[in-house]
Amino acid sequence: MRTIGPGTCEQATRRISLFEHMEFSGVAVVNPAYAWRRARDKYATAYWLAKEGIPVPFTFTSEQPYVARDLLPEGKFVYKPILGSRGYGSILLEDREIAFNVFRAMEKAGVPIYAQSFLEGGEHARLFVVGERVVASMARVPPPGGWKSNVAQGGTAVAKEYPELEDWAVKAVGCLGLEYAGVDFVIREDGFYVNEVNASPGWQALKRATGINVASEVVEHALNLARK
Repeated sequence: MRTIGPGTCEQATRRISLFEHMEFSGVAVVNPAYAWRRARDKYATAYWLAKEGIPVPFTFTSEQPYVARDLLPEGKFVYKPILGSRGYGSILLEDREIAFNVFRAMEKAGVPIYAQSFLEGGEHARLFVVGERVVASMARVPPPGGWKSNVAQGGTAVAKEYPELEDWAVKAVGCLGLEYAGVDFVIREDGFYVNEVNASPGWQALKRATGINVASEVVEHALNLARK
């Protein structure tokens, strides 16, 4: 399952419930419906990871611009769409008043406010987990003058192994109930943080960088689940 498609809240609810019903009937749904929904929700992902002792950036959510303004951390911070992907719509901010105006626009559009501390100066890494093992990993380098390391935003993928993070990546995927996912880390002098766990990750850039056929790993894992 890669997406449930566009639609109303009722349509999305019905589709997720349909996938769960398939699971109850013995169908191997990969990723499982509610685990997928949890990982799609950046807010839910953050508190599930934190609950398991996995480091995450300072994070908050609100629907009130005045409250959100007062919750902003010192220094730079990032507004993110709570259901966004590929870095689209993420905004790097530092001025509280500019942020307040952005938050008011979100409120008028009926969009929740979700923000995190900006982890400046770290190395960005993606570890791709299938089952209980990391099958491939890479560093992601932002373009010159940019801050987003997403390949879709001009970032560069470079093959690199992170043995010290592999157990953490597997733990992050497991605690969310997923069968496979891309786990995004920021590694700094003060330690590492998990920025996101992507339950519908792309793997083309990872395959080009590493030469590993990630899709075949996912398919083989799904077949093994179906045979059980």
